[in-house]
Amino acid sequence: MDKGEGAGGKILIVEGTVGLQTALAQYDYHCATFSSSQEALDNCQPQLLHAVIVDMDAPGIDGIDLIERLKAMVGPEIFLPIMLVSKDDHRENRLRAYRAGCDDFLSKPVDHLELAMRAASLVARKRQQAELIQVNEALTRAQSRRSKLAALIVHDLRNPMAAILGNVQLLEEYVDPEDKPQLQSLNDINELGIRALSMINGLLDVEELEDGLLKANRTEIDLADFANHFPGFYSTEANARQLRIRVE
Repeated sequence: MDKGEGAGGKILIVEGTVGLQTALAQYDYHCATFSSSQEALDNCQPQLLHAVIVDMDAPGIDGIDLIERLKAMVGPEIFLPIMLVSKDDHRENRLRAYRAGCDDFLSKPVDHLELAMRAASLVARKRQQAELIQVNEALTRAQSRRSKLAALIVHDLRNPMAAILGNVQLLEEYVDPEDKPQLQSLNDINELGIRALSMINGLLDVEELEDGLLKANRTEIDLADFANHFPGFYSTEANARQLRIRVE
């Protein structure tokens, strides 16, 4: 492990006589060292730290209790990686430490290189978590902007489409009942307009569907009837061009 690997990581150290700060000093960490658990609680700002290393034998509050208190101080929204250094490899103590929120465990006597490597891992995890939070916040803002844009588009398209449909229905009342081509054209416009309006309204449903707030209501359909319905929309144009549309 090269010097400078710590890259300025801020580490809180609570130790007795192990010399943890001395071991990390050469790796470019900014270490704040306290000789007792209570002193660390009274003076530290855990939300500003990259990692914490706790010596189980430090005077004052039990090391595992200190871990639990530090985790409670930052709350569940902030990840604060903590490593416990102890000469006790007893399984129950390790389980107790992990339940308190301990993220790593190092046994005494402490190997200085292993300590530095584990500290680097904790700091890297903290920085990765901070990056993930930033990315998530950016995605949340982008999603909010997209939702607002979709609502704006729906609003701006719905009103003119409703006006178009209203005028088409009005025209149908004035067209000569014997003028079949015109009636068919207006009917096609009306049906397609209704479909378009339904699709516009469905834009907001898509937003809710992607957010998991809306569940699709699936129904079985007859594909032949569904396909045979569409040529009617284009019958007027097809007749004008002397074409025939056939669905197979």
